[in-house]
Amino acid sequence: MKQTGYNFRIARTIKALRKMRVLTQNEMAEALCVNRSSYSKLENGEVAITVECLKIVSKILETSVFQIHVMVEADILIDFKLTCLSEILIRYTNLIVKLGDEPVLNKSELEFIIKKIKSFHEE
Repeated sequence: MKQTGYNFRIARTIKALRKMRVLTQNEMAEALCVNRSSYSKLENGEVAITVECLKIVSKILETSVFQIHVMVEADILIDFKLTCLSEILIRYTNLIVKLGDEPVLNKSELEFIIKKIKSFHEE
């Protein structure tokens, strides 16, 4: 059964960021003070990630909760074929207001989003 809930999307984004940062599940588990099995369940969307845990994960991954949510929103837009740039910018702006977090995406995160959009259009 394909998982598509928001928690699963966050988990999938965390996994992609971890791989982009060249970190292992063991390294993430150690940083979170949990065993690898527990971390694996979190990353596979089998357990819900708490806000506090997401804050810690975002620091380990050198990003922010806001940026993780932006990547999830971009993923949702791609899945629903709403890849119009204006839609992405509207969702991005709404997240800035809602989360009150630092709204800057770094170069690798922007490249990640662009790569996803390009791969979608190549299908």
